[in-house]
Amino acid sequence: MRPLRPTTVNADIGAADSPHRHRSLRRNRDFVLLWTGQAVSVFGTRVASVAYPLLVLSLTHSPARVGLVSFANWIPAVLFGLPAGALVDRWNRKRVMIWCDLGRAVALASIVAALAAGELTFAQILGVAFLDRTLSLFFSPAEVSALRRIVPPEQLATAVARNESREYSALLLGPPAGGALFAVGRAAPFLADAVSYCASAVGLFFVKTNLQVGPTKRRRLRHEVVDGLSYLWREPFMRTTVLLEAGANFVSNGIAIMAIVVARESLGESSTEVGLMLTIGGVGGLVGSLLAPLLQPRLNPRLIVAVGTWSWAALVPLFAFAPSAYAFGALLALMLLTAPAWNSVVYARRISFVPDRLQGRIQSVGSLFSLGSIALGTLSAGFLLDAFGRGATTAFFAVAMAAVAVVATVSPSVRRALA
Repeated sequence: MRPLRPTTVNADIGAADSPHRHRSLRRNRDFVLLWTGQAVSVFGTRVASVAYPLLVLSLTHSPARVGLVSFANWIPAVLFGLPAGALVDRWNRKRVMIWCDLGRAVALASIVAALAAGELTFAQILGVAFLDRTLSLFFSPAEVSALRRIVPPEQLATAVARNESREYSALLLGPPAGGALFAVGRAAPFLADAVSYCASAVGLFFVKTNLQVGPTKRRRLRHEVVDGLSYLWREPFMRTTVLLEAGANFVSNGIAIMAIVVARESLGESSTEVGLMLTIGGVGGLVGSLLAPLLQPRLNPRLIVAVGTWSWAALVPLFAFAPSAYAFGALLALMLLTAPAWNSVVYARRISFVPDRLQGRIQSVGSLFSLGSIALGTLSAGFLLDAFGRGATTAFFAVAMAAVAVVATVSPSVRRALA
């Protein structure tokens, strides 16, 4: 296996790719357009994300069906993630993102129309969740690949941290808005999400940067998929961090679904209080995203990874004893506090390290593991809650997170690459 190449070499490669080398992020028009459009879109997604389980619970009162909808929303990563990345590397990235936004807007609008007509079924909810995530599988690698073209390599870590702030700002504001909108009308959160996708598409339309280096020689799709898999698997640092991310996502998303169901069904919290619970969690993520650009150059990357994983291992068991939605929110906030710094260290190295022609495929390989693990984590949470209750579900995820922390600590590839 080849060792991870030095950061200086990767920076030189990325510098040749980016047309914005000497421009600050605030003055980088295309980065601002991309960031702003996605800020609106992610906010809409967070609004709808809390509405999905609330809608299913209002129709079925079944935690298992909540888990099934979440599973349908994440399982496309396993089914389509790899070919999606290879196709994105072939296609025009800007057009891919615009069409994905418009397709997702139509899908969410169908829930609004069905609710208005009184014809919404559980099967339609599953279908929309499935389609929404499938289109996201094409959008996400295109966006990450575009970031390398829009942002110079020395600003990639900062750009990733700002994207993290966007994500956690949406997590801060979206769930309470989603809970409040759901209380007003069950269709309102899904309408807001549909409109947010349209706003993102408009912003992308005005991006001027050429988001591709140039055409590459095409091979059969399966060969291009194998290229992405083999490239990632040959690099020990990339391989290990993708698996660590998958394990952490399995735990964190399973615990989040458990918190929503327990707060709503066992503790009797309102939809607004469930939204506020996730908002409290978002505060931790937002604070962490603001601290990440300050901590990343000052702390040893190995320390950042270790603190992130072991803090989660210590916090997960406490979910068994949280007495209210607000206590759940506080625990989620403490977990998310360390996530942005971890992401800024790992993602910036991945983006700068991978050649442009493989960007989409590498991002999709990562998504195959990380999003696939989310699907399994949320599905596991729903069925474990139904079968064994809150205590056993928490214990299961606590053991899983402890295993992730141990691997992150002892892995030679992580120690060498982040030394």
